[in-house]
Amino acid sequence: MGSASSGQEGVFTMKIKRIFTFLLFSLFILSTPFAYAYRFVVYGDSRGTDGSPSPFNTQILGAMNAKISHLHPRPKFCFFLGDCVRPSWTRNYVHNNLRDWLGFMKKGLGTIPFYTAVGNNDLYGNTGWTEFPLQTEFQKLFDFHPSNGPQHYKKLVYSVEYGHGKERTLFLMLDSFGFYKQNGSLVNFDNGIDQEQLTWVENKAKKSRAHYKFVLSHGPAFSIEGWPVNPSIRKVWDIMDARHFDGFYCAHEHIFSRWNITKDVYPAKHVMFQSIVGSAGSPLDDISLVKVDFKKAHIYRGYAFIVIDVYKNKMVQKSYALIPENGTYTTRLLDKFVIKK
Repeated sequence: MGSASSGQEGVFTMKIKRIFTFLLFSLFILSTPFAYAYRFVVYGDSRGTDGSPSPFNTQILGAMNAKISHLHPRPKFCFFLGDCVRPSWTRNYVHNNLRDWLGFMKKGLGTIPFYTAVGNNDLYGNTGWTEFPLQTEFQKLFDFHPSNGPQHYKKLVYSVEYGHGKERTLFLMLDSFGFYKQNGSLVNFDNGIDQEQLTWVENKAKKSRAHYKFVLSHGPAFSIEGWPVNPSIRKVWDIMDARHFDGFYCAHEHIFSRWNITKDVYPAKHVMFQSIVGSAGSPLDDISLVKVDFKKAHIYRGYAFIVIDVYKNKMVQKSYALIPENGTYTTRLLDKFVIKK
């Protein structure tokens, strides 16, 4: 009897071990890169306050970079949507603050590549507004950006395409505060784009065979705070609508929002989302400035970043708050959004 009982216990133990091994293997598969195609991150706005001794918020940006660099699986790349510093150069133009920011980002993200949009504050010198020579300095500093943009916006406007088949994704980075010539003079948009960029967007959108498509810009297409948006941005939205884009990522307003733009907001054929990334260290905007429905626009006042996972048949976007707590930083899920195509 003793021998038979031991044999039954041995068989039972083996079955338990097999089940346990199967569960562990399943969990491993679900938590590794094989379960999806790739991941990317979007965030922005780390500038310091005007007159601050530091041109960018090293504490919040540093904590956010640490969280991003320790994500598992690691992101394949990140997009930072501008207003990295304020101002881009010291008042006497002898030191490039953006160069410090770039070094800080490379150290914080390690081997994760990143692409940067130019924000209005990134072109501030000592005049209180954008300056054309500083645009050239931005182009020189970010010379690792793709050179596939329109002629007058090299390294400022560009496209990135990543993945294969149904995971293939197109990203179009725009310059919403760029300089262009008008009647022989240089003109600077305050959240708008000129015809050269519009033509480029149309051509890129028409030729792309990507399954997912996004536009990124420092300035929003739809202000949640009621600030003016140049009508040219609506033309971008029209192109996106006609070419079946999925959404628009932006910064500039320091409050997080993920807003599905329906026909009661803008008369497009398709519903696309706009995600304002919040703040990666820039001074938070007053919540009273928000002019849209808090629930529909998923409003959150705080530091935030967005993590997007691309799967075979869907994209899952999760937005996280970065919360300072007694000298440490924790994260909390703010919003989850799924695109199925």
